[in-house]
Amino acid sequence: MGKRDNHGKLAIHLLVTAVSLYLLAYMGPVIMMSGFAQVVYSWDFHTYSSGAAIENLVLALALFVMAPVLLRVLKLRDTTLSLLGLVSFFTLNMTRALALSTDGFYYALIPGCLSALTTVGIRAHMTKIIDVHEMGKVFSLVAMNEANAPLLATEVFTLLFDATIDSNPKLQLIVVALILLVPAIVITWIHCCTELPDYNRNSGLIPRIKRVGEFLSLLRVEPYLFAITFVYTMKRELTEQLVADKICRFKYHLNATYCSKLHTMTDHEDYLNMRSTIYEDKKHLFLYKTALVIVPSLLATFIIGHWTDTYVKAKKWLLITGALAIIAECIILILNDYYFDWDKALILTAYVPGILSGGLFALLAATWPYIAITTPFHILTTRVTVAEIINLLAQALGIYASAHILNSDPMFNGGQLHNYSGVFTISGVVIVFALIWSILMVDKERDIKEWEFRFGSVSNSVDGKDVAHRVNAKLRHFLSHEFIHPLKLLFNIKNGHKMLMSLVKRRDNYVRFQILLLFLSVISYISSNLGPIVFGYQFSQKVYHWDYDTYVNTSA
Repeated sequence: MGKRDNHGKLAIHLLVTAVSLYLLAYMGPVIMMSGFAQVVYSWDFHTYSSGAAIENLVLALALFVMAPVLLRVLKLRDTTLSLLGLVSFFTLNMTRALALSTDGFYYALIPGCLSALTTVGIRAHMTKIIDVHEMGKVFSLVAMNEANAPLLATEVFTLLFDATIDSNPKLQLIVVALILLVPAIVITWIHCCTELPDYNRNSGLIPRIKRVGEFLSLLRVEPYLFAITFVYTMKRELTEQLVADKICRFKYHLNATYCSKLHTMTDHEDYLNMRSTIYEDKKHLFLYKTALVIVPSLLATFIIGHWTDTYVKAKKWLLITGALAIIAECIILILNDYYFDWDKALILTAYVPGILSGGLFALLAATWPYIAITTPFHILTTRVTVAEIINLLAQALGIYASAHILNSDPMFNGGQLHNYSGVFTISGVVIVFALIWSILMVDKERDIKEWEFRFGSVSNSVDGKDVAHRVNAKLRHFLSHEFIHPLKLLFNIKNGHKMLMSLVKRRDNYVRFQILLLFLSVISYISSNLGPIVFGYQFSQKVYHWDYDTYVNTSA
């Protein structure tokens, strides 16, 4: 194992651990909050979706307003931002656990409005302790966990929801909050016991109004990120809901009125007592989906990570193939909705294009390292913050749009219960625009040069030689492989070994351990966030007495 400066090996391990645990915690509310709101608040799905959309807008607005103050006025370090975000998210979940009311849901947003800072700090810190030529390998592991965390968290938090929703509903949110303690300890250790790589902010760049336009004009991958987040948020649960409709209508031959209300009815409204049986059948089918997604993601991790570090256009090709895969997925889902009586298992074919392209994992492995490598060091945290704001806005819009389109009149007249094809069609159209954008606008080599030329110096002066030197330093590793065919680089048997070595080789200042712990912390955080999404609707129905409209508006 090669030795790294600044105890890098330990730092990497810490970061990887923190990222993983953070993902787990983040996914909790995402997964269980829908059911939680239905049971605890008595919200229907429309009400919960509105509530969730409002929540995401509040988080985006808070990040937009507070980020300049925290970064430019208070000059907080990346690790401090992460700790502030973790404390905010911890307080949000504990407040909702202790105040099981509609008021508690909204008041929790006051202390919890800065929770999005967690990912801003972790991503920015990780990019600053990893060499440019290793970002693809390390971030591919992070992307793998982000892509697979929903699958693991769904199983964990669904079991937790079923076991506690009637006897002790607050326990679910308490568990989500407690998971966050581990990444908080990890980030605290990194902050106190390692040499932080943050740029000297006392001489930092303070963007003037006239430079804001320049900054925004260089955000080439962020519109694609918005489109992907918007689409994934829109269709996140609709595939499973479509399967449940098919099971209800064609396996158990229940009436259309009952089946159309299956996803919003409370236990008292389930006069046929078939809801749990149908959901159990749906769960068994989607176990195959879990296997279909996780195994290829693990294999892709060992191939794609090192490839993105050696082929300069690798990330662009991942964005293009990922968009094509989502378009194909939407077409397959529309066909499954149009031919409503098709066997429910055929829906699994919609995941095949994503498996072949690397799926969500490949898109995450392309977008965040792209941001990291193209952005000058001293404004990296600012750009990551902007990307997180874009993510939150896309989620808010996706939640709100999905709920309202779904409950409009179906596009087809073949016995469909909801307008699934409307959602899938809009998703496909959005991704078509994202595909065109990625083809025309995404160019890593050009973007590195433009970012360095316009923002590479902390002063307003531009030295052409300094710019050229910084650009060459970032591109040197790619240029050394430019005469090797991209496919040969992609299917190099050594890719997996080199990716693993980037995690285990020795680094000074515990960098290896930092990366590992941050990695696990992100998994923990995201899993905690997904938990309320799993149980939130049922929870809001029971505790807040929300109907579907209130849930949708509050979610937005």
